Amino acid sequence: MRKRITDTSNYTGRHPTITTDPDTMTLVNDFLDTLEADISPLTRETYRRVAIQVLNARQRSHKLSITSKAKWGQVHAVVTRMKSEGILTDSDKIYGLPATYRSKKNTKHNMQEKVITLAEFNELLTSLPDTDRGRELALLCELAYFFGLRLTEALQLTPDDCLTEVTAKGTVWYLRVRSETAKGAKARNVPVIKQYHEDRCMDVITRFTRPFTITRGYVQYEVKKAVRTLDGPETKLSFHSLRHSFGTFAPVGVRVKQILLGHAHIATTLLYDHSSALDVQMLAQMGY
Repeated sequence: MRKRITDTSNYTGRHPTITTDPDTMTLVNDFLDTLEADISPLTRETYRRVAIQVLNARQRSHKLSITSKAKWGQVHAVVTRMKSEGILTDSDKIYGLPATYRSKKNTKHNMQEKVITLAEFNELLTSLPDTDRGRELALLCELAYFFGLRLTEALQLTPDDCLTEVTAKGTVWYLRVRSETAKGAKARNVPVIKQYHEDRCMDVITRFTRPFTITRGYVQYEVKKAVRTLDGPETKLSFHSLRHSFGTFAPVGVRVKQILLGHAHIATTLLYDHSSALDVQMLAQMGY
């Protein structure tokens, strides 16, 4: 049985301006109990935080702050689930929740500034610390660069996620990549792509023999420090640039690339095709 929050006098999560009362917390706890078999502990805590905000926004004692599409997706997923459980109705108005989300600026238009060539990537690896943790970080970076992984996805990989499948054309190696969002856990398979550094990819998989022990903070700090030595203090590069590079250079069609990157919408994948700016604009006008 998961722990229920009963003392609500000081419970505000990450939002100290939100006040809670026993009735609100009772609704939240009952709602989470109905989902216990469906969601992971990480998603449960996200649902708890968002559900408190939603119930406060329904009473207009708090206005939701939607600052990204991911945040809008979290809130929308919780509201939809709460309606299905009868906690909210279609007539309830959530203060600050738009029907759709559209960013005021597209931060991915400068995608080319966030791409690393193979030569630059190899130079980046040599700039990482020459320690056990530094070598572990280098392997993590290689997995992200050659398989298009997000940082969270790469960190939770284990050697058991390196799988093979025998086909008529031979043996195919691939990674089973798991990701968790507010909408639940998802998984996708990313194979070793022929004509895309195949030998290097196989070497990375062979050297991946134990789970990672380094933390997210360590990765971000060391990678940022390394790219600054290569690209200057005003660099736009980060660990996520490794994923951008895979999305840009992988020699596959846009639909396949969408699956490999785990994008929900094709418009996101088209941003990696620098000749498709007009297509992106048209899709945005159509509401994608």
